[in-house]
Amino acid sequence: MLRKINENTYVIGDTHLFHNNIIKYEPLRRKYLEEGAPSHEDWLIDRWNSVVRETDLVLHLGDFAFKPHLYAEYALFMNGKKILIIGNHDAKDISVYKDLFEFVISDGTVWIVRNNQITYLKTHHRLANGIVKTIGEYKILFSHYPIYPPEGEVSPVTEELKKVFEKLNCNLNIHGHIHSKELNNPLLINASVEKIDFKPVKIKELIDRVRKR
Repeated sequence: MLRKINENTYVIGDTHLFHNNIIKYEPLRRKYLEEGAPSHEDWLIDRWNSVVRETDLVLHLGDFAFKPHLYAEYALFMNGKKILIIGNHDAKDISVYKDLFEFVISDGTVWIVRNNQITYLKTHHRLANGIVKTIGEYKILFSHYPIYPPEGEVSPVTEELKKVFEKLNCNLNIHGHIHSKELNNPLLINASVEKIDFKPVKIKELIDRVRKR
């Protein structure tokens, strides 16, 4: 499944299904109330399915649902073949995702895809998970956490991912986790839902954004 990731693969992060407080933390999500959606979840699922077909591949960058043991099954209502990079809100209930996603990346693992060869390396933090693959001129690290934390914050996860990024000579990090925040770093692009109009976006569209900077 990892071999199939290409510029037409969709990416999204931080759906946070059934995380009621996320609306307080991220006011942009209040938009669903204005549009008359019956729930935050229905709104996100409708937006997902408006662009993703059953045959499409979607890479989810983590924090799929709050309390995954109760709500992860909502993935069944979302189109596409799905790969999940475990985020901090997913980490307590990883097992429930195994039957719902085509591939789940967890336990401090970074998968490296080079042509037809797939290898992996282990990091020193269980949340430092990711995929490294070259698309066009970019060697991309896909991860939940960015390789640099927001200003004033310290994160051992980002430190681990930064080591991987540098060791493998990556030149772009497509990440989630920070929601509507922006790090303004040329090596990073934020694919949290708040930054991609609350629906999956193709990798090539994110790359186009980077090229236009």
